[in-house]
Amino acid sequence: MKRIIESHNPAWKYLYEKESDKLKNIFKREYKSLNHIGSTSVEGLGSQPIIDMSIGMNELQDKEYYAHKLESLGYKYANGSAFEEWILFKKYKRHKFHLHIMPYNSKRLVEQIIFKLMLQNNPDIAKMYEQKKRYLVDYDDPLFYHMAKEDFVNEVVKLGMSSS
Repeated sequence: MKRIIESHNPAWKYLYEKESDKLKNIFKREYKSLNHIGSTSVEGLGSQPIIDMSIGMNELQDKEYYAHKLESLGYKYANGSAFEEWILFKKYKRHKFHLHIMPYNSKRLVEQIIFKLMLQNNPDIAKMYEQKKRYLVDYDDPLFYHMAKEDFVNEVVKLGMSSS
């Protein structure tokens, strides 16, 4: 599947809100936070048209538990790490969604929020990030695309943590 970076679409916020309502109904009191993360959550930032969400759980269950709960919404297990306590589900229907499930107090969740806030509050950093993604999108290797962005993301998170 060819990757594309689209100009920011205001509908991404609406899609997140609509999907998050469905997730809140499924998880009820099991979660503490549900966040729109990633590039689609930053106004004005070009992105792949994938709505990334993170959900911070009171207590993380195994992937089968979430697979069963998310089946009715069309999510499929994609990846995870027991070491990092993180599970990823994807839904590719009319719109694309990635749901990152992790403990509420996890380092990963905090870093995702810091990265989003740094992009929202620093237009120059957001512009550099978009340029990097537009350059990398031409490489037909999803792992390379992800790994090549990782150093940039880590540096922005580190900068955000030091300025707080």
